[in-house]
Amino acid sequence: MSGLEALYWAQEYPDEVKAIVGLDPLTPESVEAIGDLHKGRLYFMHVVARTGLTRFIPEPEIGEQLPLMKSAELSAEDNETYMAVFYRSTFTKDMLREVGSLRTNAAMVAENPVPTDTPMVFFISQGQEEVAPGWKKALYDYLSQITTGKSMELETGHYLHYEESELIAEEAGKFITGTGRFAEKGSGKSEGGNRNPGEGG
Repeated sequence: MSGLEALYWAQEYPDEVKAIVGLDPLTPESVEAIGDLHKGRLYFMHVVARTGLTRFIPEPEIGEQLPLMKSAELSAEDNETYMAVFYRSTFTKDMLREVGSLRTNAAMVAENPVPTDTPMVFFISQGQEEVAPGWKKALYDYLSQITTGKSMELETGHYLHYEESELIAEEAGKFITGTGRFAEKGSGKSEGGNRNPGEGG
């Protein structure tokens, strides 16, 4: 959801924003793609979390939503701490307030002029499209309005910042500094089996 905040900041304070690197970022148009399904699930999980019942959710099931849980990068102690933080800090009232304000915030961004002169690169997950049909099109459509807009589509879930962290860091750096093939105007290309270029402007 911070995609909306980044776009709004670029609209209000264009001189303070050199570029926007979006990781499956929310745009005003992509709000329609996620619909209200997530909102209903969040309210349900809020009740479950506040009663402590989230502790009965099997860890393998949680791991499907949190890729770090499926990795071998956490020690047993770290894993226990991670789960404690998850149980205590997820599905909070603040999260519900943010979801409740989602359409209002999206409308505010949509009412302002698109920050066409702010360079943007969007890393877009294929997995998000499966749960939110129209997600990719909304992001590509937004980028098509940007003078220097690039995209890279990745075969990952919505946690692409974890699954492809090194690639994203490398390509985002090239884009921001204006070096390398990804930063060249009109390219937006990357090599590799699951690293497909998107169709940004």
